[in-house]
Amino acid sequence: HRKLRQFRTTAERTPTNSSTLLVTHFVDATESGSDWAEMLKRIMRLIKEHFGLSFEIPEARQLLPAAFGNCLFCIPADKKFVLLIDGIDKIEIYNTYAGFSWLPTELPPAATLILSSSFDFDLSELKQRRHSSIKLKPLQTSEREGFVVRYLNQYRKSVDREMLSK
Repeated sequence: HRKLRQFRTTAERTPTNSSTLLVTHFVDATESGSDWAEMLKRIMRLIKEHFGLSFEIPEARQLLPAAFGNCLFCIPADKKFVLLIDGIDKIEIYNTYAGFSWLPTELPPAATLILSSSFDFDLSELKQRRHSSIKLKPLQTSEREGFVVRYLNQYRKSVDREMLSK
């Protein structure tokens, strides 16, 4: 989980003068990672800080979906915002906000959303919104091993064959 937490802080390290803000959210990275309300508050705080915007972030769960949508439309047109949520199928859904109702139906041109889920997760609601989807096949063993080796090589680290095959 340590590596996931490092990835999760990508947005906090993005220079504020950058025209693009990349926010990553790995649902399984922390205990509160599956709480959609806390996720939206965190994302809105990062957008507000990075782009120097002024808007209120509500505490009430029922107000968060609309506030999140409005927040995305506040991003300046000459800037870019990319949100990657890994494990969308593991987000806890609370009564009123079943499915993807917490997610805006329309995204502004400045915003790009990338979601990942398990293979058996129902994405029909997103498809009705005319969002494009790409179905990826699992990596082959040799591809996974190659990925791990290349990743570790960047940091001059390695892993023995036995660990690699697990």
